[in-house]
Amino acid sequence: MAVFVPVPGVCQVTVTGHIGTHKFNQVLHFSGGGGGSPWTSANLLALVNKVMSAGATRLQSFFYSNVTYNSAAAVDLTNTTPATAVSTAAAWTGTGAGEMAPSLATMVQFKIPDRYRGGKPRTYFPPAAATNTNLADDGWTASFLTAFQPAVAGWFTDIESAVASTSHVCPLYTYTITDDPTHHRYVRTKSGLRDTAVVAQYVVSPVIRSQRRRMTSAA
Repeated sequence: MAVFVPVPGVCQVTVTGHIGTHKFNQVLHFSGGGGGSPWTSANLLALVNKVMSAGATRLQSFFYSNVTYNSAAAVDLTNTTPATAVSTAAAWTGTGAGEMAPSLATMVQFKIPDRYRGGKPRTYFPPAAATNTNLADDGWTASFLTAFQPAVAGWFTDIESAVASTSHVCPLYTYTITDDPTHHRYVRTKSGLRDTAVVAQYVVSPVIRSQRRRMTSAA
């Protein structure tokens, strides 16, 4: 059973969209400063509305028109009685040229000043429009990488500006490993908070990535 591990002053934002009929989510975390004080509903609403409006400004031109960013929702992770908010800003669709398969993705790695075991922090954006591909190398074009990386960094900077003292962060946890002989496996359970690392840099993978779990019909 999952155990709630508080992350003081940090909220989780889930960005929801569609590529055609296929749903995608991006899960992000932000520290609100203030010495770990809980987020308010008003501040969460300002944050998620900026997620949507800044996305339209910074990212819209990179995706094909079958990509839609529908909404963003936030929940405070400080305690078990959290403030929440759902964006009221408008949804938006891509304006780039050339459709790509919904299972493909653009991966952006979050660089943090912390050694991170279990995989590097990252998020998967929808695939860029087809005009940005270099199929000979199964990758994105150099011009796309040059343009998309500062656009992503700018998106996060805009989001941080929505509420004073906000930073994009990655919560790092400790885990307990237990043997499950019935199912012949080891179970990894989140047990505590190790650190809350501030993201220092964004690096776009030059390789076209895959997100096969997207290949399900939207709810």
